[in-house]
Amino acid sequence: MKFEQPNFENLPRPKKIFPHEKYRTNEEAHKLLDSGEEKDLYQLIGGLDEFDGLDKSFALKYIAENGGPQLDKFIDRFNDLDQEVAEKLIDKHLGLIVIKNLDSFAGLDRQAVAQKMIEAGQAGLVAEFLDNFPEINRRELGETLLKDKPVALIRNLEKFPDVDHRMLVDRLFQEKRGSEVAANVDKLKGISHQEIAERLLEKGSDLSLSDNLKKFKGLNQEVFEKLRKAYGWYELAQNLGSFQGLSKEALESIKKPQ
Repeated sequence: MKFEQPNFENLPRPKKIFPHEKYRTNEEAHKLLDSGEEKDLYQLIGGLDEFDGLDKSFALKYIAENGGPQLDKFIDRFNDLDQEVAEKLIDKHLGLIVIKNLDSFAGLDRQAVAQKMIEAGQAGLVAEFLDNFPEINRRELGETLLKDKPVALIRNLEKFPDVDHRMLVDRLFQEKRGSEVAANVDKLKGISHQEIAERLLEKGSDLSLSDNLKKFKGLNQEVFEKLRKAYGWYELAQNLGSFQGLSKEALESIKKPQ
């Protein structure tokens, strides 16, 4: 039975078990899951914290049928989690649970986990938690991210020294993600901030430029004038260090009105 996760705040909770009482058993959990009754699923999912010693077969069925709601919060209540369970979570696009709980999975092949996540379209998570996968080929992962996940790549750019920054900027503009270029412009090398600013203005992303102006350096008076006309004096006055070669008239134009 497929189960759509409810709003747990509005669900009746089962009787709370206190520390001096016993946890509910694996057998009870299986019975609730196998009943197919919606009320039993509510009781199971809403009260997962009251079970302990949950086995692998329960975990696999729970993930396969219901997507594993609440599992990330109470993963310590499960026994015998292993590579198979980790891969099932990845198949359900729940790789983040695996990455944040790697030590909870016995005998885990981290390299295989990383590869499966990349193949499942979750390469961005691998990039974000790259230190958990020391054996991964960073050059190959960088190439994959450049092609499929350029936003994840620029957000983790310092981890991928072999990436061509100009190609990355081009990919992001192709994906209409100029805002990410602006937000991470201080990480980019081999491409001038002036060029990026001009491309942002050309693409109508002047707000992204304005919002991240303090990260830009060496912008000229033409960019200054375009932003002044669009946003007035205040933002420019706060970020004069982003510009060079401004005329006296330009500086006079952003004095705060009396």
